[in-house]
Amino acid sequence: MNISIGPELSIGDLRIGTPRIQARALLGTAVTFRRTPDAPETDHFAADGLLLTYEGDRVTFIEVVAPASPTILGVELLGVPLPHALGELARVGVVGHLDADGAFLPEWHVGLYSPEGVVEGVSIGE
Repeated sequence: MNISIGPELSIGDLRIGTPRIQARALLGTAVTFRRTPDAPETDHFAADGLLLTYEGDRVTFIEVVAPASPTILGVELLGVPLPHALGELARVGVVGHLDADGAFLPEWHVGLYSPEGVVEGVSIGE
């Protein structure tokens, strides 16, 4: 699934704050789980490579993993070395800062998870 990440905490019609019922209507069947007993519920849409975490009935965090193919302004993000992704993002005017888990793009509220130096996941949220 090709996913274009927007600057307003969104991917296509899905954005932070979307009601759970609307997210499920857009994406279909999910496996719902909690990362820990006290954690909020997360829906995993495995075929689309999306994980949505909810507070109450609203999406508060979006994770994009394989098999999805997320981009920002045409820059491929998953499966590429973090330095390459950051260089390409800088080329199109998107600033990223290294952090403990990879990098954060503050103006976009996007995290690039790359514990081994290659981007394995992209998160959207505050």
